[in-house]
Amino acid sequence: MNKRNYPFAEVNVWLARAEETPIFLPLQPKLDQVAAACALSAALTKAGKAAPVISPEPLKVEFSQIYGIDKVSEEIKGKIFVVNIDYSLDYIEKISWDDRERKVSLLIQPKAGAPTITPQMVSFANRGGELQNLIAFGFDNLNELEKVLRQLLPTPPDLNKLEILNINLNEMATFGQLKVVDGGASSYAEIVAALAEGLSLPLGEEEASNLLLGLKVVTDSFSDPKTSPDAFEAAAFCLRRGGSFPSFSQAPTATNFNPPKIYRGSGVNES
Repeated sequence: MNKRNYPFAEVNVWLARAEETPIFLPLQPKLDQVAAACALSAALTKAGKAAPVISPEPLKVEFSQIYGIDKVSEEIKGKIFVVNIDYSLDYIEKISWDDRERKVSLLIQPKAGAPTITPQMVSFANRGGELQNLIAFGFDNLNELEKVLRQLLPTPPDLNKLEILNINLNEMATFGQLKVVDGGASSYAEIVAALAEGLSLPLGEEEASNLLLGLKVVTDSFSDPKTSPDAFEAAAFCLRRGGSFPSFSQAPTATNFNPPKIYRGSGVNES
C-alpha cells in the first residue's frame, strides 16, 4: 500500500528518543480525527511507547463506538505521584518512609497533642514534568495548539522549545519540527494507516476497525466519487489486519417500520 513520501525514518528516530508522546486533539474534533488518534495511540502503546490521547473538552456521545474512547483524557497526567494531605505542616513532627516487602510506606508523625490524620484528609494526583514533545493531530495552526495547551496546563510550555510532530490534512499547516502533512489523503484514518504500515506498528483488530470507521464516515461508505484509490488501499490494509466495518443501519422493527401506502388503481390487490 505504502507509496507515500512520509518521513518514516525521521518519525522512527523521533519516537525512539521521546519518553512519552501525548497525542493532542483540537477543539471540536471530527469523528475521523478521534478514531484515527485512538488507533495511533493504541498501536504506539503496543509498540512500547506511551501515547495518551488528550482532548481539551468532553467528546460527543456519537464517538462512543470508537475503540479506546474511554482512555481519552481531558487532562495531562504526569508520572509524578502526589499525595495531598489536608493537614497543617505545623502539626507534623517528622515525615519518613520505608520500603519493607518492596512496598513504599510514607510515615507521618504528628506532634504531641496534634489532631489525628484520617483517610478522609488524603487525596492523590498525578503531576507531570515539563512537556517536551507531542503529536499535534489536526491543528490548522500553531495558535490553535497554543490555545489548547493554555486550557490544559497552568503554565503553558514554550512552543519554541517543544518538539512537535504535526499530523495534518491541511497543507497550509506548516508548523512543527516534523511533519506528516498530506492534503491528498481522504482522512486522518488514511494517514494513520500509512504510518502504521511504514513504521511497522502493531495494528490490531480494534485499531484497524477504528480506521475503517473513519474511512467509512469520510467517504460516505466509499460512495463519494472523489474517493481515491489510496482510500480503498487503506481500507484493504485495515481489513487484512482484522478490522471490520461498523454498521450504522438499523433493521426495520415493529416499532420503526412503516408499511408502504397502496393507492387505488395501482394494480395491487388491497385485500
